Amino acid sequence: MEIRFHKYQSSGGIEYSFEPRIAGLPLVNPLINKDYCKDGKYLCCNVWSEDYLIPFFERVLTDKLNAKWDQWPEDDITIKVETWQSKREQKKKDWEGKTVLVNDFDGELKREPYEEAMQMFEPFLETFLEMNIIFNHRFFIGETDPWESGNVCLKLTLSFYALEVFFGELKEEYELFN
Repeated sequence: MEIRFHKYQSSGGIEYSFEPRIAGLPLVNPLINKDYCKDGKYLCCNVWSEDYLIPFFERVLTDKLNAKWDQWPEDDITIKVETWQSKREQKKKDWEGKTVLVNDFDGELKREPYEEAMQMFEPFLETFLEMNIIFNHRFFIGETDPWESGNVCLKLTLSFYALEVFFGELKEEYELFN
């Protein structure tokens, strides 16, 4: 997924381009959705400066909590981030009373509380996030009535480190763009 700054709009909003590709090929045939897709890129605009992508990704990296980015008045592209830190308490409640079979040092199977077994994975879980990039259904099926749905979602699991690298590159690009 390539996310770039496309242009400033006359209203002061920033237009972004999103280009989903797999192995360099467009994920969706741009000829099918030529009304909304220009050269394989989907364009969307953000009007309010507090909802620009830079502050959004900064919040995700510093708070490490769930977050959502979308535009107004149209939700052409939405980014939802889910983190372990935001789900930890609910997951721990879900684990209560559950057990799991584990091997002890003698190779014997024994039942252990699920929460206890999962504690060793928590530091690993804290280093990753799930990012959903949701493309509005109108990108793909043209004009629809308000009751239709069918958004397309790319679900990515990535490390906070990978997001930091991406964010650094995005900030550099913004400096040149601005």
